[in-house]
Amino acid sequence: MSDKMRIRPIPEVQYLRECFEYSSQGGSLVWNRRPLSHFQTERGMKVFNSKCAEKEAGCEERGYRKVRIGGQNYLVHQVVFALAHGRWADMIDHIDGNGLNNRLDNLREATPYMNQRNAALGRNSSSGLKGVSWHKGISKWVAYVGEGGALERLGSHQTLFEAAAVRKSAEIRHGFHANHGRSNS
Repeated sequence: MSDKMRIRPIPEVQYLRECFEYSSQGGSLVWNRRPLSHFQTERGMKVFNSKCAEKEAGCEERGYRKVRIGGQNYLVHQVVFALAHGRWADMIDHIDGNGLNNRLDNLREATPYMNQRNAALGRNSSSGLKGVSWHKGISKWVAYVGEGGALERLGSHQTLFEAAAVRKSAEIRHGFHANHGRSNS
């Protein structure tokens, strides 16, 4: 396996603290002046510190910020969580659904199950509501909710309002996050 293909170990939180300062105002990471021990050469350290120190770290890609540390890319929200809590988390949920909002009060450790229960409305929604759609064959609105990999049917309804009310009740009963189904436009 070549060096380019080798996955490096996740950096220790202490190393992250040497690299970054967290700006609570904007929820961003700012590069610290990094010590020689982070670099192979003194020149590398000087070039990095003159170009990057005290500047925001990372770049935006596909709705999230990422940062490169030791030749590996990491999501900024993962690094922010690790700095704040002293450990890495398997999954972080952006409570408001905005992957660029990395303020601590918008990040929570989550399971995949919890993260899915805070999902935005899909782009192809016919009703504008999560779990409610128009069924042409019966000319009614149908409601459903996913639970444990299975689809629970919540019935067919004459009006969109009735279907939405049944779906919202099911979300509450199943413990969905209040932001579930929000529009991300």
